[in-house]
Amino acid sequence: MTKEVHDVSGVVSYPSLNEAAFLIGIGGAEFLTVGDSMEVVILAEGGSNGISDNRPFQVGDKFVADIVSRDALQLQNGVSGDNTQIWSVAGDVSGAFAAYTLNTASPNLYSSGGLQFRITPGEVANGIGDSFSFYVQSNQFRWRQDAGAWSSDTDIAPTVALINGLSAVFDEGAGVSFQPDDSFSFSVQQPYKADNSTFPDVYYWSPGVGTADIVYDFETDNPVDMIAIAWHSGLSSNTVTAQLLDASDLVLSTSVLTYSRDVMFHFLPELVTARKVKLSFSGASAFRLNWVWCGVALSLNTDADVLTVRYARNMLRSGAGVSGKHVARGYSGRIEWNGQWNTEGTTGFLSDADVTKLIGLFESVKSSDDQPLALIANPDYEFGWLFVLADDELESIDDYAYNLENREQRVQSSGINLLPVYLAEE
Repeated sequence: MTKEVHDVSGVVSYPSLNEAAFLIGIGGAEFLTVGDSMEVVILAEGGSNGISDNRPFQVGDKFVADIVSRDALQLQNGVSGDNTQIWSVAGDVSGAFAAYTLNTASPNLYSSGGLQFRITPGEVANGIGDSFSFYVQSNQFRWRQDAGAWSSDTDIAPTVALINGLSAVFDEGAGVSFQPDDSFSFSVQQPYKADNSTFPDVYYWSPGVGTADIVYDFETDNPVDMIAIAWHSGLSSNTVTAQLLDASDLVLSTSVLTYSRDVMFHFLPELVTARKVKLSFSGASAFRLNWVWCGVALSLNTDADVLTVRYARNMLRSGAGVSGKHVARGYSGRIEWNGQWNTEGTTGFLSDADVTKLIGLFESVKSSDDQPLALIANPDYEFGWLFVLADDELESIDDYAYNLENREQRVQSSGINLLPVYLAEE
């Protein structure tokens, strides 16, 4: 018996397998009885006695087999095969590797020179001349932020967490995607970062969910008597809990902020010196914070005599002015301290210390690019909680026309107009 063989150059040969098979066809198989046998005798080829030396049999050899109906064919001599295949392995860069001895019955892993793979035979058997090609790429990377220290070597995966919620996504192509010394750099843009909530502006912090925590670190111990969320949206169905912490995160006080569509705040019963403020939000609705304020609220020794509140609406009107679209809401008005004279002296006037506080506040908000104010005229009355801008002019009247030499005896009146901060309606 022979087998057609193709070598790697495509040359075809028919080497002998040194095997023979016999098929006996018997008519009337029903006449066979137990004990019948068949005898095959090897005769000289072409009538001669010469048999080539590479044959595993000689003239006169006999092969005897019992005849059993439908029994498997029985053979003798020849070459016994096994399940082993030898594959050559070579890289286009690394050159030759050790050969791969594959057990097709139980495919074993190839491992040599850092290269590992496994061939698992399929339905169609492998043959001489078969070949497989694949590429090998780097499977680890490292990263750093800005000019900081490099991370340890990290396995490449579809998604890898880096830092502060930032992840790297590796999207492989059709060929070699990642090679040694590949480098990628990019800038990170976070439009909803937590820092946005520390200054009143249209930029805000939003975690995108209803349940989240945020911690504000003063970096040094600071006195606090008020916590306020002065600019926000989406908190109507959320519970907001505020905690003051020391440098080791020990809880110094805990309070729940009452919801208001305008300023949400909590006055502490006493001054607390804290390092951090932690706000915890619990609820199903996503929200956003534009401004969170923590510290010592400005208070005066004299109550205001007049607080005028105007409910302002920003309207986008048609050219004829007969209709319009509601865009946003806000509050405007005026606050005044007007002293009065009576037979017992004076009442309602501001002291020189109070006026100094008002001027300091005015200068602070104006020099901070017109920072808004959270005005709490009366903690027990919701419409006394206003989010407004101060007018560009602060009135100050000295009722002695600056004629007193002792500043502590001065009595003054003051007033300022309040301008609206327009907020979108929830």
